[in-house]
Amino acid sequence: MNKLKYIFAGFVALTMISCSEKSELSVSDGNQELNRARIYGTSAGAVKGELVVKLTEKGLADIEGAIKGIPTKSGTEKTIKRVFPESSIRKDLSYDNGLDRWCVVKFDSSEDLDAIAKALSENENVEKIEFSQTLKPVYDPKRSSIALTKSTLDEVGNISKDNRYNDPYASLQWDLVNNGQQDIVTPSLAGSDVNAKRAWSYCEGDPSIIVAILDEGVMYSHPDLADNMWVNEGEVALAGKDADGNGYKDDVHGYNFVSDNGSINWNKSSDTGHGTHVAGVVAAKNNNGIGIGSLAGGTTKDNGVRIMSCQIFSGDYSITNYNEARAIKYAADNGAVVLQCSWGVNSGYATYPNSAGYTNDDDWSKGSALEKEALEYFVHNAGSPDGVIDGGIAVFAAGNESSGMVGYPGCYKDFLSVGAIAADYTPAIYSNYGVGVDVFAPGGDMDYHQKNEGCILSTIIPSQGSSQLDTPANEKYGFMEGTSMACPHVSSIVALGLSYAQKLHKHYRWEDFLELVRSSTHTMNPYLSGDKFFYTYFAEYGTSSPSTVNLQKFSGKTGKGYIDADLLMLAVADGGTPMRIPNVRVGVGTTSQKDLSPIFEGGASKTYSATVADTGIATVSFSGSVMKVTGVKNGSTTAHITSSGVDQSISIIVREGDTGSWL
Repeated sequence: MNKLKYIFAGFVALTMISCSEKSELSVSDGNQELNRARIYGTSAGAVKGELVVKLTEKGLADIEGAIKGIPTKSGTEKTIKRVFPESSIRKDLSYDNGLDRWCVVKFDSSEDLDAIAKALSENENVEKIEFSQTLKPVYDPKRSSIALTKSTLDEVGNISKDNRYNDPYASLQWDLVNNGQQDIVTPSLAGSDVNAKRAWSYCEGDPSIIVAILDEGVMYSHPDLADNMWVNEGEVALAGKDADGNGYKDDVHGYNFVSDNGSINWNKSSDTGHGTHVAGVVAAKNNNGIGIGSLAGGTTKDNGVRIMSCQIFSGDYSITNYNEARAIKYAADNGAVVLQCSWGVNSGYATYPNSAGYTNDDDWSKGSALEKEALEYFVHNAGSPDGVIDGGIAVFAAGNESSGMVGYPGCYKDFLSVGAIAADYTPAIYSNYGVGVDVFAPGGDMDYHQKNEGCILSTIIPSQGSSQLDTPANEKYGFMEGTSMACPHVSSIVALGLSYAQKLHKHYRWEDFLELVRSSTHTMNPYLSGDKFFYTYFAEYGTSSPSTVNLQKFSGKTGKGYIDADLLMLAVADGGTPMRIPNVRVGVGTTSQKDLSPIFEGGASKTYSATVADTGIATVSFSGSVMKVTGVKNGSTTAHITSSGVDQSISIIVREGDTGSWL
């Protein structure tokens, strides 16, 4: 169990210099200052032998020219390669957002990073320079989940209590349905949950809604997860081919950005199972007679949201900041609309033993330029203008340092940052709060509840623990706690809300949906008085270290309060706009296709017709609910689409050589 002062269950930090230490740096001779306008971050703790650069458009045309003339002590070869692979998917968006201009420059590890950065900064074809940093988990990798044991089930019984579904361990999931069950966790108050029972009455999760989990690899074969894994149709595991042209080979369920291949893994000796645990909170399958349930996991193979595994940790290995950016962009380009991130930089208010992180948006922007651009790309470009959401929602753990400020990137205004509550509405004693926090959700509190059941039960990998429940090796469940566990509850709520919007054929802009989530909350004020008594490191030392915290310190510092999935469902029903057929851009002699069935109620069974204003420019035909637009010659025209309950006009732009897109 990951505990306080270990930054709690699963919160991770970038090995970056703290805000207070950011100053103008000098090259090794101490006489020249680096160009701060173009050099981001610091060489302290940076990966040797490489730098990340963003070229100008002119520089991209002569990519090798960016590294010509850079002096090196060793005289060894220098190489430059684009961060993001060539892809036939969303190529225009990558260009429009400038992500195609990010590159990695590699050279001998003995070279002075500051000196190379200085030399690059003097090249007119280089726009930005960033030191290559490594993401590192700050929790103890030897502290994995606490396995569910037979004695636990004997104590509480394995019959679901007042739950909608038949998952045998659901009675232990107070985070979903809390009826104040004192026999499971004490103290406990009814309603200190995500209000799953009411939310399930609206929707069970739609498979078109994809949640990308940036974490350790997800055990995609787990029986409570397998049916809800995202599948990249056409890709074949270990085939060594990029069948869909997205720039990544064999990415069936996502991609392993640590080893740079499509083989997701979870069984390294030092894996904690964190990614698999998070995935279970988001979308474990309900009502399948095994294990646990979740808010958005659905009850059949045909429903439930989907999980995309974007692996950024593997045992003792991690990724660099530019591979983190690749993972974020991959998620957006391959259909994810929710980014689940139980990681980040330390709080800017962190104290010993944790070094402080960024304290404001400007410092984060200057220290993590590529990360910021990648996240903004996801937020603005995930989803689609004709789908349920135009853009995406990024959800971050607030951090676990008991600090009055959350860590970045979650602290940034365009992302959701999630603090953790215990089973009685009180903030978990480890949770960050205050500056930057948006909402709170169940995260568990072992030191307070003094038992495993006070944490969050979810799916884990089979290699964890020797006291496993006596079930088949791949049917494993265990407890973790932290804002890392609160975060996926909110990701699941967001995914269920988007699923309900899809059911209602409603469309949202990302910023509007973000505000709906922030507003779907209850105040925590009634629970922020008096002292909260707990035992520090209870899992390790029992009752040897009693302590208290005055809950008044959280007053006015809990964001919008604790989240309620039912409130989001109600808000979704009242908001948004009807989905519409999008405008289209198409090349001469090429055809773009769009399935209209998700846009309209009963869309799959409708018979559509189209009247094109100028068929000399474009033609429109239908194959069932699939609309086909073919470019004839350069120009623009309109088409009027009709069917039962459908009466819409769209614009069509035809350009020679255009690859086509729906606008």
